[in-house]
Amino acid sequence: MNSLLQVITLTALLFPLFVPLKVVAQGHDALVRQAQKQQLRQYLANELSLNEQCDFTSEVNQLDPSKAQALARSEYAKDDIYFYGVMDGMGPSRPNFEFKPTKCVILFSKWHYINAGGDVISCKGQMNLANRALEFAGLFNIEMTKLVRQDAKSYSCPEAITRPSS
Repeated sequence: MNSLLQVITLTALLFPLFVPLKVVAQGHDALVRQAQKQQLRQYLANELSLNEQCDFTSEVNQLDPSKAQALARSEYAKDDIYFYGVMDGMGPSRPNFEFKPTKCVILFSKWHYINAGGDVISCKGQMNLANRALEFAGLFNIEMTKLVRQDAKSYSCPEAITRPSS
């Protein structure tokens, strides 16, 4: 009984010390969360990150939509048949690709992908770059589609070729 009384007395004496420590720990955690939120806000609002060029800018700037059809004809002449996709969101867009989405098309068609920054949140001019990439890919794909419809050559999925609707 004596040891039980000692435990109760010791608990009663030390209990007030534990409560403030818990409150202090909670206050510290709140300060840490507040500091982390402030750092995140500063990072997202940082002028430098908004003014920096996107890491894919040079790739997209090399694309000249006025030369897309000529490139498609050149590649087709070499029997290098492929299409362009644009990484502009959760998955790639395939502008003006009008073939049936068969298993063969999905697994065996050759694709070149243009990174248009669909996964960036703070990149100056990202929307303009994405539009340029989509324009280039769309013009290239229209021309390559037209050529493949005339003669499939080595295109691996001729059964997927659709004729344009009138």
